[in-house]
This record gives sequence, C-alpha cells and structure tokens, in this order.
Amino acid sequence: MLTPKKASANLKKNAPKILQNLMTRSKTLAQLDTSAELTKKQVQAVLGEAVQFMERHLQKRSEGQSTLSGLLDISVEIKPDKKAEKRI
Repeated sequence: MLTPKKASANLKKNAPKILQNLMTRSKTLAQLDTSAELTKKQVQAVLGEAVQFMERHLQKRSEGQSTLSGLLDISVEIKPDKKAEKRI
C-alpha cells in the first residue's frame, strides 16, 4: 500500500516537464517527430491537415466549432454589431 508521501513522490517523478520557453514551430516539429518516431515530413503533413480541418470548421457558414479530443476545443462567438453613435 502506498503511503501519502510515496504517492506524491511517484506523481512528482512521473509528472511531465514544465517548459519555460515558448517553442517555435520547428522545435515543436522536431519534438513531435522524435517522440512519435515519425519523419519530419509526416509530422508536417499531419499538422497541416489539422490546421485545414480547423479552418473548415470555423469559417463562415460552417458549424463554428471544432474539437480535437483531449487537446483543445475552439468555437466562434458571434457578437452583435454595436449601434451607430448619434451625432448632433
């Protein structure tokens, strides 16, 4: 049986690393291709398709929301127009 100290130690050891700097696109592609054992071109193709998928779901006259399960949820919020200011 795990004691609370051992359980918290296991959580700390298995926790993902916190990144301090913003990753550029090329660094992100490099990280994904090494961790997923894919080539850089394959990773670029997958991310390119994901971008096109999002654009198709978020443009005008579409459903206005898109979800990549477990990663992100994006929706378009339509705000009403502001009324014109009356100048005298």
